Amino acid sequence: MLYVCLGNALSPWGVYERNSEKSWLSNLCGLEDLLGYTFKNQALLCQALTHRSFVNEREAENLRNNESLEFLGDSVLGFLISSRIFKHCLR
Repeated sequence: MLYVCLGNALSPWGVYERNSEKSWLSNLCGLEDLLGYTFKNQALLCQALTHRSFVNEREAENLRNNESLEFLGDSVLGFLISSRIFKHCLR
């Protein structure tokens, strides 16, 4: 698993710092600056960057992991690849 360090915290998002929401949001903005892209829904960004093991270690915090988003992404990629192959074979 890849861990990213932003600020002083080391975590899957690099933003987890003792429930400090202000620090957490600040580090997400730093990630957006680094990527040169502003996310419309930061809750989805946080979910996308959260591994199941991180959530399991912090059950009381009601976090969501990235598995459902990963499944959705895999399904969309599978559809696009299948569609492309199907169209290519019809030629």
